[in-house]
Amino acid sequence: MKAIAKQIRLDMQRCSGGTGGYWPGVLLLIAAPLAGVVLKGVLVVTGHNQDGNIDLVSGLVTGFCVAGAAAMQIQLFIEFSSSAARLNGIVPISRDHQVLGRYSAVMLLVLAQCCSLAIYLRIAGGQPWKGSDPWQAATLFTLAIFVLEMLLFALAAPLFYWLEPVKALRALLVLFALIALVGIVLAWLPMDWGTLMTKLGRFLTRDLWKPVTLGLAIVLLANLVSAGVSSRVYARREID
Repeated sequence: MKAIAKQIRLDMQRCSGGTGGYWPGVLLLIAAPLAGVVLKGVLVVTGHNQDGNIDLVSGLVTGFCVAGAAAMQIQLFIEFSSSAARLNGIVPISRDHQVLGRYSAVMLLVLAQCCSLAIYLRIAGGQPWKGSDPWQAATLFTLAIFVLEMLLFALAAPLFYWLEPVKALRALLVLFALIALVGIVLAWLPMDWGTLMTKLGRFLTRDLWKPVTLGLAIVLLANLVSAGVSSRVYARREID
């Protein structure tokens, strides 16, 4: 546990650009929700707090949150790939502890970001789904963002362990294109997607503990599998 905790601190520093502390990285991730609260205050003071403006601010905040998390994770691997910076995580931390610590660090950062996003949604009054319970809507929306970001990390991390950052980004873009192509093909299938989405929506809004438990289980399973793959790829890369 001590080795994993040390790796978490090292990766927090890497996410902050090697500044020597990890708070800059955390502050960067919660900057968008804080800016959204300020913008909401400006809209209220100036009398422009219509639903359309609030929705626009909420969309911008969410977009910057996802983009900020992606940029932070890429920065982590760029710092890790440099010959000087990567040495500070090797001794006395084993390879498996490095990988588990890195996944844990990203999960903590994304969790902090999603918590700040949920607080923003409640303070700013933005509701992802109109007419729904505010707390339930905020929880489900931020849960969806958390699951999305952690699944993307689980998908991308093995590529960054295997390839250099630039090559890994290219491979990731190709992978996203393939996923989009599969989505288009599925959309053409003769299935009643409207009915399926309605049933899914009812399941998600009936009992809050069900989607939360399911989402966290999916994230945990996906990242454990991804961490195992990353550890093997990392070991093979060191041998090569």
